[in-house]
Amino acid sequence: MIQKGNCMRLLSVLLMLLATTTFAQVISLSNPMAAPGSTVNIDLSGPGGNTAGINFAIKYDPAVLSNPQMSVGALTLGCKSDYNDVKINNVLTGELRGIIYNDPVQSFLAGPGVIATISFKVAASAPSCTPTNLQLLTSTSEQFGISNTAGVSTTGNYTTLDGSVNVTLSGDFDNNGTVDDDDFALLAFNYGILYNDDDFANLAFNYGMNCP
Repeated sequence: MIQKGNCMRLLSVLLMLLATTTFAQVISLSNPMAAPGSTVNIDLSGPGGNTAGINFAIKYDPAVLSNPQMSVGALTLGCKSDYNDVKINNVLTGELRGIIYNDPVQSFLAGPGVIATISFKVAASAPSCTPTNLQLLTSTSEQFGISNTAGVSTTGNYTTLDGSVNVTLSGDFDNNGTVDDDDFALLAFNYGILYNDDDFANLAFNYGMNCP
């Protein structure tokens, strides 16, 4: 039989866990599909509100993804931003670091929504129907940090959710995992603008195929 004192302590612990689960805010990466050789956009999303600055680091596979470019999202329009693709001895490490902040200090727009969008070039040799992971690094303050409009760190109020790029088939222009008539229509409409003979060959080779 659980004694009253022990029961109250257990209840207190459960309430603390519930509060943490309920009120922790999440910074997350999206999980888009993209064909080999295409450009893919990954969204970094979270709350706005009393957030005035964020820095983050994304671990990616440089054998699959390259040439990262960062732009501010709907929650951070007008903010200052910067990013760099980390190198050691002039060799890419597969770590992209970004920072977004308001100067003068003011809050991001009210969320939830997109804080930043990062684009990558998907390698033409990337294995089809295979995901490549994206990890939000949080080991150090240089990798992950959030501050409010008072300049106080609120990093501990947040959790992170990793993402991935799901590499689909060459010729899957609408990125739905299947090469079909819809892809042919996109190729025909944009032939000579977005697509060329190589794209037609990829579509013909994979026509009727799909990623499980």
